[in-house]
Amino acid sequence: MTKLPEIIWQQKGVVWLYQDFRSGLSQPGIQNIAHSLIHNIAHLKDHLRRWERQNGTDSATINQAIGASNALNIIIDLSNNDKHGYPPRDGGYSGVAPQVSGIDRVMKLPFGG
Repeated sequence: MTKLPEIIWQQKGVVWLYQDFRSGLSQPGIQNIAHSLIHNIAHLKDHLRRWERQNGTDSATINQAIGASNALNIIIDLSNNDKHGYPPRDGGYSGVAPQVSGIDRVMKLPFGG
């Protein structure tokens, strides 16, 4: 946290603290990082399938795990949206037609006092 200088101000008994978590990145740079992360997670299945073939294991195991993971199917849909456009056909793999918006590096820390 010492590398991220804070801005502190007070107004009518309320103390505000602001820290920039952007690390000098532009908005397009932040969005690129997010889409790269989505893409890398979505394509983990391809690496697992290659590992299966190289190690002579049953491919049904990986396919079942992917099919059973709604979270992974949402990530796959988000990656496909980036590649093929929105909306996905038939709601995509997850069936919920997810979409990413408002990508930023923000942390909200509410507390009472």
